[in-house]
Amino acid sequence: EPKPHPMMLELLKSEAPHKTSVFIGDSQKDKECAKNANLPYFHAKWYQKDLKENEFSNASELKGFLQKYL
Repeated sequence: EPKPHPMMLELLKSEAPHKTSVFIGDSQKDKECAKNANLPYFHAKWYQKDLKENEFSNASELKGFLQKYL
């Protein structure tokens, strides 16, 4: 898939509040894209498992991260 993903570009162009936006991905490239967009990154560990920061493996774990962040 292209990086940045077209959906990410739409988010950046939209009026979505930046302070309540996060980037959810599963690779180092996704993490770098989030950093470049100045968004918090949450890592789905089903693809690339060596990124430990904000890592989750199911929807319940992701929900916990989002509740803490937002």
